[in-house]
Amino acid sequence: MLQVVPNRYETQAVLDQFSMDCLTSSDNGYAHVTLRWADETEVDVEVRSPSRQVDPGLFALARAVLVRLADIDNIVQRQCAGECERSGLHSMHYESLLTRIFIAEGEVTLHYWGAVVNTEWDEVFSLVDGVLRHDRSGTGKGSGEVVSIEVPSMK
Repeated sequence: MLQVVPNRYETQAVLDQFSMDCLTSSDNGYAHVTLRWADETEVDVEVRSPSRQVDPGLFALARAVLVRLADIDNIVQRQCAGECERSGLHSMHYESLLTRIFIAEGEVTLHYWGAVVNTEWDEVFSLVDGVLRHDRSGTGKGSGEVVSIEVPSMK
């Protein structure tokens, strides 16, 4: 059985690494920063910026997501544990590492790699009225669990 490790991505220690000045724009339509934890964990954060300028509202959304990242990742871990139980496969097939977070208007995508088995997948959350809802897990349906976040209006 897959063990859920609560709050494995506590972001308080890395929030100071996330500022508008730290984001580097690229030609792929996203601005990027790599957050580094003391245990050498690295997670890339990509904020949609089609004009090579980061929208302050999307930056605020990204920061709000980072504040609640532990809760969001806990949802993903529970989804993986449930799928592991349903499938009957060994837990190593569902052990995951967060590698990248994509932030776009109305949607947050967390990209995971398998920690043991060579695999990768996306976990997609939609944003409606300050609530992130888990809509998609890999190619299947998400859990529907929600996380409230405090983000300024992007209108």
